[in-house]
Amino acid sequence: MWLTKWLKQARTFPEALGYSQQSVKDVEERSQKVDLQNIHKADLQLPLIIASYWDTLGWIYFKMGDLARAESYLNSAWRLSQDGVMGDHLGQVYEKEQKLPAALHMYNLALEVNPRLEETASRMRNLTNVCLPKRRISAAEELTLMRTTKLPMTINGTASAGFEVIVAGRKIDKANFSQGHEMFRHLGVCLLEKASVEEPFPSGSTARLIRSGKLSCSDRGCSFVFYPLSGTLGTAVQQSPN
Repeated sequence: MWLTKWLKQARTFPEALGYSQQSVKDVEERSQKVDLQNIHKADLQLPLIIASYWDTLGWIYFKMGDLARAESYLNSAWRLSQDGVMGDHLGQVYEKEQKLPAALHMYNLALEVNPRLEETASRMRNLTNVCLPKRRISAAEELTLMRTTKLPMTINGTASAGFEVIVAGRKIDKANFSQGHEMFRHLGVCLLEKASVEEPFPSGSTARLIRSGKLSCSDRGCSFVFYPLSGTLGTAVQQSPN
């Protein structure tokens, strides 16, 4: 959607690139003002918007042949959104780079999220001669693991709690207890605010992402799992024309 709009305005990819870069800058600056103690409905939509803008900018870089920048933005968009269309875009970058196992793997994940992506399925069939490791976890398990952060703590028994957090770079900057076991009201905040997370941001990004998730602990360890972003993103961001 965004790429089509900017191309109509700009008529060329270099001009569309300028529109897209400015939009990313503007929305990332908006995200810096998010306050966990005073969350607005619009704040909760920012990660969806940021992911879609990163995806559009990455797709423009792809069309312009800048594969390194394309991969950076599209990987970040995919990791944040787990949106099938964005996964397909990243897969196409890998395919162009001749990283064929990575492309096939990415198409498989994209189809796990959205089995109705017919063009993705077709691209996957074109790579049937590419081999993936025989022993690997399922796509569904991998998608969950991508949203999981292991934490260095154990407890007797089991307990869990929900939190809203601010992710900046590769760490949780702020955490706010929302509901659940009272032992985590203060302990969980301290634990999470020391945590590093696997949320790759594009180089130079200033985004601060508000995310929700569940902290679960037992005698086997603790983990924090980000909830998936809203599935409505897929209807807001249309697959860019080839």
